Amino acid sequence: MDDEQRRLTLSWLVPEALSVVSEPVDLDGLRLPIPRTYIRLDQDQSLQLEKQTEMAQRLGPDARILDIDAGHMVMISRPRCTRRDAQPALTECYSGT
Repeated sequence: MDDEQRRLTLSWLVPEALSVVSEPVDLDGLRLPIPRTYIRLDQDQSLQLEKQTEMAQRLGPDARILDIDAGHMVMISRPRCTRRDAQPALTECYSGT
């Protein structure tokens, strides 16, 4: 990220519960299956790949893992890359397939 992107990111920081990254996701009460995609970031210095994989696996066996060669805040540092790489998952989600 460049300096402007860093300033923007830091201005958005808020406290976050640690359970967000440690609790399993329970989708049993949902009537329709929801497509799930975890974006795993190869250059993430906040979460090691092993931890990201654990988090992705909590989404269930049908979850797709999408690998992007970028850091933790890819949606800010490389928004076009994020949209391009995530487009197939978004299309699946919104089309219901």
